[in-house]
Amino acid sequence: MTEFLKYTLVSGDNSSVTLFYGGELYTANDQHPNWEAIKARLLENDASVIDLFEIKRAVARRFTRLTDRVTVDADGVKFDGDQIDDSLSKKIVEYIDNDDDSWKGLVAFLEKVMNNPSENSRNQLFTFLSAHDYEILPDGNILGYKGVVSLEAGRYRSTSTGTASVNDEVQTGYIVQEVGDVVTMPRSEVDDNSGNGCSTGLHVADYSYATTYGDTVLAVSVDPRDAVSVPAHEVQKHRVCRYTVLGTSHEKGKYFDRDGEEVALSAGSLSFTRTNKPVEWVAVDWGSSYPTDTEEDDDKELCHDCYRDLDECVCGDECFNCGEFVEDCLCKPLQ
Repeated sequence: MTEFLKYTLVSGDNSSVTLFYGGELYTANDQHPNWEAIKARLLENDASVIDLFEIKRAVARRFTRLTDRVTVDADGVKFDGDQIDDSLSKKIVEYIDNDDDSWKGLVAFLEKVMNNPSENSRNQLFTFLSAHDYEILPDGNILGYKGVVSLEAGRYRSTSTGTASVNDEVQTGYIVQEVGDVVTMPRSEVDDNSGNGCSTGLHVADYSYATTYGDTVLAVSVDPRDAVSVPAHEVQKHRVCRYTVLGTSHEKGKYFDRDGEEVALSAGSLSFTRTNKPVEWVAVDWGSSYPTDTEEDDDKELCHDCYRDLDECVCGDECFNCGEFVEDCLCKPLQ
């Protein structure tokens, strides 16, 4: 005869559940990472729900070494024996405990972050990622976006000028690229000072920020080890030394690849928001430097190069941001 689980579920703003099983008391509230799974298994009268209450105990019983450098035990996830960031550790443990192979993408991401040669860059990278939800690809790379200008035959150019290599071929001026290309520049030439808002480097942003540049958004893949710096006043973007063009994007989390097939990030891709390191926002008056799709903007005359209002574009004699002559200022980042 099936033994029914004995539990009490309290619903409301502070939902919680109490389960008595095997002579032990198990409790959890709606902040528990396995909250939804716990409720589901209780309703199914599934006794394995106890493993969801005690994540550390379940993981310690089933796993020791995830990769050569990443291990998990009763204390959480460790890299080379050192405890890692608690929020990332909990997310990895959550996927492991639910038998979800998505933990592999996060572990790959962790290893690539730790391979970044600059501790300062690693810390700034988490600043960028903590500002919004971000997607981690199955290989551990970060999915980012870039606003560009569409050319003919599936080719696109950057919205600002500079020097970079596309598939190891050096270009100077507007950087022309297409789906599948690898764009690089020497890491030593990427500004690693977070105090500089507009400066040299390959810029990769979140989706909403990327839509304010050019007429097309590209989805790009960034290895965390290639991240260099995040402007303190513009945490929606970061400067990198390398990225790969995945396709064109019309919606966050989706893009069209080289063959025109739509790729939707779901299984095997992760969306994770760090909550234990809040961002300290700094009030900056950017005017209308980020155009929106409002009726009032329809009558504005936009620059054909940077797609900003002509009164505020960076293509004139004077930079609207720093006031210097455009050829001398540092406000011409490589977009």
